[in-house]
Amino acid sequence: MVRLFGLLALTFSLALASAAVEPFTFVQFSDDHVGAPGNEERLKEALADVDKTFPEADFIMITGDITEFGYASQYTTVTAILKTSKRPVYTTTGNHDVRWSDSGKENYRHAFGDTYKMFDHKGVRFVLMDSAMLIEHYGHFDGLQLKRLKNDLESASKDGFSVLAMHHPPLVPGHFIDNEYQFADLISKFDVPLVCDGHGHGLTRFSRNGTTYCMGGSVSNSGAPPHSYRVYKVTPNEITALVRNYETGKTKTEDPIPTSSKHADLITTATGDLEFSVALSGEPYSGEAGVILDQQTSYGLQLDGGRLELSNARMSNGIHQLTVEVPDSGTTSISTLIFETDADPSTTITRRFELDSGNQSHPAVDGDILYVGANDGYMRAFDLADADGKLLWKRNLNSEVLSSPAITSSSVVVGSMDSHVYCLDKKTGDVQWQYKTGQAVLASPLVTSDTVYIGSGDKNMYALDVKTGKMKWSFAAEKLIKATPALANGRLFFGAWDNNFYALDAATGELIWKVPISQFANGWYSAATSNPVLVGDNIIFCSHDYTVRCLSQATGGTLWAYKPEKDELGPSYSTAVIKDGVAYFGSISGHVVGHDVNTGRKVFDVDVRPSKKDDLFDSVPRLDGDNIYVGSVNGNVYCVSISEKAVKWSMALQPGFIFTGPALWRDRVLVGSLNNMVYEIRHK
Repeated sequence: MVRLFGLLALTFSLALASAAVEPFTFVQFSDDHVGAPGNEERLKEALADVDKTFPEADFIMITGDITEFGYASQYTTVTAILKTSKRPVYTTTGNHDVRWSDSGKENYRHAFGDTYKMFDHKGVRFVLMDSAMLIEHYGHFDGLQLKRLKNDLESASKDGFSVLAMHHPPLVPGHFIDNEYQFADLISKFDVPLVCDGHGHGLTRFSRNGTTYCMGGSVSNSGAPPHSYRVYKVTPNEITALVRNYETGKTKTEDPIPTSSKHADLITTATGDLEFSVALSGEPYSGEAGVILDQQTSYGLQLDGGRLELSNARMSNGIHQLTVEVPDSGTTSISTLIFETDADPSTTITRRFELDSGNQSHPAVDGDILYVGANDGYMRAFDLADADGKLLWKRNLNSEVLSSPAITSSSVVVGSMDSHVYCLDKKTGDVQWQYKTGQAVLASPLVTSDTVYIGSGDKNMYALDVKTGKMKWSFAAEKLIKATPALANGRLFFGAWDNNFYALDAATGELIWKVPISQFANGWYSAATSNPVLVGDNIIFCSHDYTVRCLSQATGGTLWAYKPEKDELGPSYSTAVIKDGVAYFGSISGHVVGHDVNTGRKVFDVDVRPSKKDDLFDSVPRLDGDNIYVGSVNGNVYCVSISEKAVKWSMALQPGFIFTGPALWRDRVLVGSLNNMVYEIRHK
């Protein structure tokens, strides 16, 4: 068995942790995408080619997107194929392995074990990291994971070095990983000559801070070129890197990679208000530099005597990330500094509520209490009325909490990726009841006076008794259900990943109607994430083909559909908020848009950051009077005035992605971030 073989190899090589490096060869596959047409055969061909061409290879490492959708059946197929390998196979998670998965990451864990792995082999420490995010195609290194990485690098053999692997490529254009520079800064303090990654289906290679980053190509039917993998021949002093195209039978030898990642230290320090000093090896740096401010890049800047000044006009209040890049003897030295600005005293960060992990669960406020779930598996309750925001309680729900809590008069109802729906006492966090579904619960509940309605990865919509948790009924869709349903006139409405939109009898769970939604019925696109909003006798939501739709509650018939114009990226994930006959959404193009609820005509369009597109993804907009609050992929919070049709104010919260909807408390806005934090913002 592949998994057992890997564990045996791990047990054996731990004994070598203190040994000097011995020569060996290993292979990097990436982006297998088993489950897409033809890719099972491509993986078999790649394994056979390794056996034939590189029989000396000690093991194979796969840097993510092992499957197409992360389904249990696809993992069964891929593990059966990998069992035919003559050597151990180690793996990392990719976005395809978890984004559409009905189990979150549990199918992966069942097949391959922990999503974070560490092992020693012939004097080299290997750390395989988990950059994949549930529901998203973006990448992130969780706070707890970075702490674990630091410990593993500190405890590695002083006579060897470390090699890291993950799916999403750090430090490349496109900003796949929000905290990639924090990762780069961490590993720069250790001897890490090689980072292996994937995702791009290419063979990109570059060096930063003495570390060489190598993308692994793809053994699937797509890529540039497809049907390729990398081979690394390790010696104490260098790693010989090869690229193998097993379809053409050609092997290319690249420049060797030094096993020492020693590099000149680049240090950026703040010397005044938006004034900075840049030093290379302790000396002020003069010359050409690249400057990246909050993901906006300026190359070719000339620094004189290490002086760097930024314009206040370029940024809003808040927390900013400044990265400087300079050429340095075959590598590029990089330095990142997090700093805060408060030029506009009317908008400030008033408090920070610390989490140990990133937050994808929308925070909820009830009275003076903030309730928030996080990816470390805990639900937390904070006292907002306390000046320090005291933590009242936290409850371990055993796996990531993406479900957003629903608050009743006495309870907090929320789902967990451990497959349970939990009802917690809202004062103590004690479990009042729990209900086990057949798979991970990504959905957020709708709670009435007597019933909890919630979907599960096991494809079912459940109706549970709000007091006891006993099931009243369940209804089976064809794929997982993530959206929160809407309820009106005894009917329950929701979309699922099977590309259908459903209407059920809320009392019995009987199907009233279902209609197909997206023009793309291939599993990637559906009416799965946008929560439906009811307006009169109609239903409004958006689907992943960027179309805003209005259906009849009575029949499911389409009353109107706004399809994007050419080159327009409209709403895809956003849930609508309604005001004065207009449905407002956040769009992937970085706009807040509004559609007439009767005709679908677009009547509102505000670009939140014209200087550079700032995607609005899973941050559900929050309406408060004339204002719409929404968070962005680039870690910004925007307040958009409806009457002024403009951004009223914005706050930078670098570097974490914001996939949560804001919550309101008194005159404050509360925003959860993947930067292990919920921020409280006040605008006077």
